[in-house]
Amino acid sequence: MGQKSNITTVRSSFKNFNFLNQNSQSFYFIFVFKELVNRLFAIKGVLIADSVYNFVNNQLFCVFKAYIRYSKLRFYKKKKYKKQVLTLKSNKGFKKLFSLALRILKTNLVVLKFLNLNLLLNKKLLNHIYLKTKYTKKTLFARRYFLFMDFLGVSALFAQGFVKTSAFLKILGEIFRVLPSRRHTFFLKFLKSFLQSLIVDNIPGQPLNKSKITGVKLTLSGKIQGKSRSSTSIILVGSVPIQSIDKNIEYSRLHVYTVYGSYGMKMWVFKNK
Repeated sequence: MGQKSNITTVRSSFKNFNFLNQNSQSFYFIFVFKELVNRLFAIKGVLIADSVYNFVNNQLFCVFKAYIRYSKLRFYKKKKYKKQVLTLKSNKGFKKLFSLALRILKTNLVVLKFLNLNLLLNKKLLNHIYLKTKYTKKTLFARRYFLFMDFLGVSALFAQGFVKTSAFLKILGEIFRVLPSRRHTFFLKFLKSFLQSLIVDNIPGQPLNKSKITGVKLTLSGKIQGKSRSSTSIILVGSVPIQSIDKNIEYSRLHVYTVYGSYGMKMWVFKNK
């Protein structure tokens, strides 16, 4: 039985959940469990780009694609830690959470598997994005250098196809959240030129568009520039078809809460099949 469980978890799957039990309460609990795990990792400075949960034969298998944020990397570099081992004894939050999962799901084993996305970064692509966005360090990323480095890393992984739209949109929300109203128009112009460079431009001798992205549609709704009435700004880059029934589309949305009110961000990414 253990060999079948291992084969199920090793194989690549497009589904984030794979449960073979009939208990509806367990199915609901895993949704809450997923959000709590993402929040705990966010507190620790780790961005969960994608996660897969398999519940087979009273065993819970969790596969995480994690991006370690620049602030966390600087912390360990300053402390001169060559290797960081995550143990449940040293993290009370994770210990309580997984002990709760063992008790509610009635599992006898929880297996965690991590894929460090920082090791998959393309240095040429990262340098290309830096040259395209370095002029925004004193405007959009003023006094937020660590966020600028995270934006470079997540954008490079997004162009390579290792990060989903939800993770990329989360970084955009963090950038927009503290911007003054006079910077909203500049932010939208920057996004359009930046997405254009990701889809159209190529690095000499290096194919940039490995994720087969053909078009991007992004909408921002809210009181843009601090106006009394809300409006919607739409950014279209690349080939965005009108009829999308037979297209491969990745969709994500996000609510951003600022001092000027709440904003809604939606993003459609069109890819080749």
